Amino acid sequence: MTARIWLDDQPLGDWTAPRSTRPVWVVLAVVVALTVVLGGLWAAGGLDERTDDVITVQPGETFETGPFQLVFTDAQIWERRYRDGPREGWRIRVYGLGRTTADRSGQLSSRWTAIGVDGSGFAENATVSLVGQIRAYGAQFQPGMPMVPVELQVELPPEFAPSDFIDLRIAWLETENRSNTGHPEADVLVPSRHSYQVRLPMVQGLGDPPR
Repeated sequence: MTARIWLDDQPLGDWTAPRSTRPVWVVLAVVVALTVVLGGLWAAGGLDERTDDVITVQPGETFETGPFQLVFTDAQIWERRYRDGPREGWRIRVYGLGRTTADRSGQLSSRWTAIGVDGSGFAENATVSLVGQIRAYGAQFQPGMPMVPVELQVELPPEFAPSDFIDLRIAWLETENRSNTGHPEADVLVPSRHSYQVRLPMVQGLGDPPR
């Protein structure tokens, strides 16, 4: 893996949450609500000039972020159009495998992901649309599962000009404990100043875009 350094001193964002001894996913929801949106910064060009370490991984290469082990291989794109009307946008899905090493279920939040083309001005936060056999937005990884199919989905505007690749970026997650006593139920996942990026081969999907 090769680390690429971006060149300004803008902070990635302030990741804070009130002290709590609530269950981890309740606290995590508060943290997520306060996070900066990766896709918004990337689309604005902010990540092209940052001092964050962006670790480049190759399609098919496994990487770990927080409790998640992930590998992504390829992508498909569909044009969104109603009958003979104008193009309404593009739908992209990226495909891979994933699992959690934690002893509790966990969701890969859309605020930790972005899909687009680095430096193009086009990128949005992605949504998990499939984990294992569960096709539902926000599907969770279950503890003890082996590597299972994972799909992330994003909508890009009609002005986006697709090519034969797409970039996926996922934040490097770390665990912090927000309780006074260090109780493990107060552990939360927070993004560091590092992220992973993989450039995936992309082909045009056939037929109507998947729902």
